[in-house]
Amino acid sequence: MKITFITPFNQHTGGISVVRKYTKWLNLHGHDCQIWYPLRNNPMGWRNKQPYTHGYVSEKQIPNSDVIIATSWETAYIVNRLPGRHVYFIQHYEQWDYWNGGKINPVIDATYEMDMDHIYVSNFIKQLIPRKQEGSPVVHNGVDIPEIGKKGYTNPSILYQASSIKWKGTHILEPVLEKIRKEHSNINIATYGLSWVPALDALYRQANIFVNPSTVEGFGLPPLEAASYGCAVISTTTNAMPELFSHNEMRWCTADKLYDAISDVVENKGLRTYLGEQARWTSLKYTFENAAREFEKAIL
Repeated sequence: MKITFITPFNQHTGGISVVRKYTKWLNLHGHDCQIWYPLRNNPMGWRNKQPYTHGYVSEKQIPNSDVIIATSWETAYIVNRLPGRHVYFIQHYEQWDYWNGGKINPVIDATYEMDMDHIYVSNFIKQLIPRKQEGSPVVHNGVDIPEIGKKGYTNPSILYQASSIKWKGTHILEPVLEKIRKEHSNINIATYGLSWVPALDALYRQANIFVNPSTVEGFGLPPLEAASYGCAVISTTTNAMPELFSHNEMRWCTADKLYDAISDVVENKGLRTYLGEQARWTSLKYTFENAAREFEKAIL
């Protein structure tokens, strides 16, 4: 089957990474799957460096497909004009201004009324979409499960993903971590996200606690990745995390409660070990292979 993803750009983001992995898997399993993106939205350095990925100047360059998949609200308008079965892969409710305290953009909400089959990345996102399709599938993301051997939990080692986006919660988390650092001389704190990290695998292996302060994450792939490395996951509940983890410290993202949750895990090796081991077992239910098979089933 010929399958085409339309992405808004070709840069490295969590959502685009998921699309790239599905594209590779679908090609390995007998489909002709390609990614197309508008060249005008991309810096020169990112053009044509990814497999199965093509830039276009005009939509006429996009070949006809059996299934054509929108991956963002901008691309929904493009897909709606192209031939083939239309699928809307919804990884977030993309009202970015609204999540930062602004207003709902009706142009974005209008895309959910288009004649497309929806695939949601979480039940949390499905419930947020204003005109959700009740019978449409939820396909959770998956991760490649690493071989980690025996995880060390003796000294607390915290990892978090930093972001300048307000609803990601970094501005709440970092003062809390600074306070905890002053109280615990044996703690290690590392971060990534504001710049390219060549060895994220090493950071996950070193850490035994992962903190996710984001208040409206569509899925939360980094916490699941951290869980696959045996990290205890500390997260807010205002996202998809309760769908994935039954054994974690889930607290609302206020500074005081976040401090309490992190302190509990930092000061209690037994709790840290228990949450880390349970998180590892949870991650085994969310392998990328299972996710890819469910995604293939949904688009077929």
